[in-house]
Amino acid sequence: MAGVAFVVGTMARRGLLVPGPPHRVLRQFGALYRWGFGLAGELRQAASRDPGRVAVIDELRGPVTYGELLDRSEKIARVLPVRPGDRVGVLRRNSAGMIETLIGVTQLGADPVLINTGLAAEQLGRLTQDQELRTIVHDDEFTAVPDGLGLAESRLDQLVAAAPSGALTPPAQPGRTIVLTSGTTGLPKGARRPTPDGFSPLCSIIDRIPLRAGALVMITAPLTFPSRSMVVTDSLPVPGGRSINKKLRSCHSTPPRS
Repeated sequence: MAGVAFVVGTMARRGLLVPGPPHRVLRQFGALYRWGFGLAGELRQAASRDPGRVAVIDELRGPVTYGELLDRSEKIARVLPVRPGDRVGVLRRNSAGMIETLIGVTQLGADPVLINTGLAAEQLGRLTQDQELRTIVHDDEFTAVPDGLGLAESRLDQLVAAAPSGALTPPAQPGRTIVLTSGTTGLPKGARRPTPDGFSPLCSIIDRIPLRAGALVMITAPLTFPSRSMVVTDSLPVPGGRSINKKLRSCHSTPPRS
């Protein structure tokens, strides 16, 4: 009971427990039931509740809603040449596109590997082999991707533009985000982040970091840093907030309501 009281109390203090249209609330919890509390499920619950609410303000794309994030992440999932269990490198700066790529990969049951944008070409090549990456989704500026493995941002945009819309089926095992150590004493090692099994991980973060529903948060530190990626992957779908992505790229993020 103490755990339930903590979750309810924390969510109430942060403005997450507010009434909403019954049909949307039902869709919201239905999304969590089918997809779980990973990135794919959390985005779906937010899009089910507030599809037109701004989730991210991207430096280049401007405001992006939860519904738009979900639609594009589903299209990315449809065009990625990967299978459940594969590892996919994500070599992208902070942006709405990076978030969409992360969620698109996990929707397939594949594991996104967050790659430090400052890696040298030799390190990137060794990391690709060490992590057994199936492909690397990268921003156009990064040209040192091993031959045959890269899927550049511009090419991904072309594929997404031609991709059909439509609901996806949850994978048997959801993909889990893999963050890399700093690599200061050698090649970075991967650490697989566990998939949350409820609201407790989120509440543990927002109990200490005073985020509130509707708050506007600027994210300037690279999301590829382990500590930042942990906070963002656990709290990105906090209902009602927005993040700003700068080109670093900054991201303003808006948590959704519960």
